[in-house]
Amino acid sequence: MAVSQVYTAVTGDTITAARWNNEFSNIYSNGTDVAFPLTKAVAGGGYAFTAHGSTTMSSGAPHTMTAGTAYWAKGADIASASTVTLGADGNYYDITGTTTITAFAMTQAGQVFMTQFDGALTLTHNATSFALPGAANITTAAGDRAIWIAESTANARCLVFTKTDGTAIVGGSASTTTQVLTGTDTTTRVTPDALAALWEEGSDVASAGTISLGEGGFFDVTGTTTITDIDFATDKAGRWAWVRFTAALTLTHNSTTLILPTGANITTVADDTALFVSEGSDNVRCYVYHRKSGAPLVAGTVTTLGTEVASTSGTAIDFTGIPAATRSITIMFVGTSTNGTSNIMIQLGDAGGFETTGYSSTCSTDTGGTRAPSTAGFLITASIAAAEAFSGHCRLALEDSSDFTWVASSNLASTAGTSYMMDGAGSKALSAELTQVRLTMVNGTDAFDLGAVNISYHS
Repeated sequence: MAVSQVYTAVTGDTITAARWNNEFSNIYSNGTDVAFPLTKAVAGGGYAFTAHGSTTMSSGAPHTMTAGTAYWAKGADIASASTVTLGADGNYYDITGTTTITAFAMTQAGQVFMTQFDGALTLTHNATSFALPGAANITTAAGDRAIWIAESTANARCLVFTKTDGTAIVGGSASTTTQVLTGTDTTTRVTPDALAALWEEGSDVASAGTISLGEGGFFDVTGTTTITDIDFATDKAGRWAWVRFTAALTLTHNSTTLILPTGANITTVADDTALFVSEGSDNVRCYVYHRKSGAPLVAGTVTTLGTEVASTSGTAIDFTGIPAATRSITIMFVGTSTNGTSNIMIQLGDAGGFETTGYSSTCSTDTGGTRAPSTAGFLITASIAAAEAFSGHCRLALEDSSDFTWVASSNLASTAGTSYMMDGAGSKALSAELTQVRLTMVNGTDAFDLGAVNISYHS
C-alpha cells in the first residue's frame, strides 16, 4: 500500500519527537508491506535513522539535522600533508604517503573518526591543535591506527593510538646503540640488540698512536704500532672494554690519558689481555693486565734457584746469565773446601767481564779476632787450612741502581776440628748492570776440592 503524508527533511529543519513519531505511525498503519526494522533516509546528506521494532521516539530535546559526514563508512584514502583535510564520505580513512602531519581540517566539533597510516611519517604534537598521547611527536609505521575527536574544526585530539607491533607510545621507541652507550636517555626502551653494544665483540682495531673503541665490550687490537692513547668512540665515565693484543707492541704510559699499572710502559705479546675503563674526558685507565704466560707485570719477589755445582775442582766457579733487574743474590756453600790456605772471595761481573779492583771488603773470625781486608773481591774467609770445609752463605744486595753499587754480607761456619764462625762484609760499584758472579781464591792458584755451591736471585 502507498504511504501517505511523506515528509522530506531539508538542511536546517528541526524534527520534534511528535513529528518523528507521526511519520513512523503513518508508515506503520498504512503499509502492511513494510518490514521492520525500518530505515528512513533523511535528505540533507549523511544521516540515517533506523527504527528497530518501534515507531515511538522518546520525548526530549529536538534533533537538528545538518548536512555533514557519513558515519560508519570507509572514506576514500587521503594523501598525507602538513594539514590533512578529511572527506565527507566516511569516518575511517587510510592516510598514505610519508609527509609530516601537523593538523587535521574537520567538518565540525565533536566529530569522531579513525585513521590507518599506510607508511612511516611524523605526527607533530601541538597541545592545542594536534594533541598526541604522551605530549610528544609520534613516528608511525605502516598499519598503525588512531582514533580522534575534533575539539573544533581545526583542533584535533588523538584519543587512542595503537602501534601495529603492539608496543606502547610512551617509551615505545627503541634506543639506539649510541643512546645505550651514552646512558643519558630516559624515554626510549632498550632492545637486546642495542644492549649488546655494551658487551658484544666489536670490530678489530688496528694499532695506531691513538685507537678508538666503538660498539662492543671486547676488541682485538692488531698490528705492532706503539699505542699512546686509547679512547672510546662514545665516551662515558665508567664505560669499560676488554682488549686482546694479537702481536707485540708498546703501550705508552701517560699519567692522565693512558694510565698503566706500575706507571710504566708495557710491551705486549700475542694474546695478552687488558681491561680498560674510561674515567671521562677521553682519559682511560688500565685496571687489569693479564700476560699470556701468567707472569706478573712486576716480578717483585719471585726467586729463581740456580743449579747446584760441585766444588770439587777448578780455581774458579762462575754463575753467569743473571737476568737484568736482579736486586738480590744469595750464594750458598755446603761443605766446601780448597787444597790450600788462600782465602775464598767473591767477584762481581757485568757485560764487560769480572771486575778485580775497587772492592771494600773485610772478613774476621770469632775466635782469635783474625781480620783480612781485600780490594780484589768480597772475602768470605779470614784464615783457612787446606781441606777445611765450610758451610754458610753470602748475600749480595743492590744498593743503588743508578751506579750499580752492591753490598755484601757473609756468614760461614768451619766444620773441621774446632768449630768457629767467619763473618764478612763490603761494597762495590760496578761499571754496568751485574750479569755474573765468580767464586775464587785470592792467590788464583789454589783449587776447590770438596762440597757443593749454588746460587739464587730475585728481582
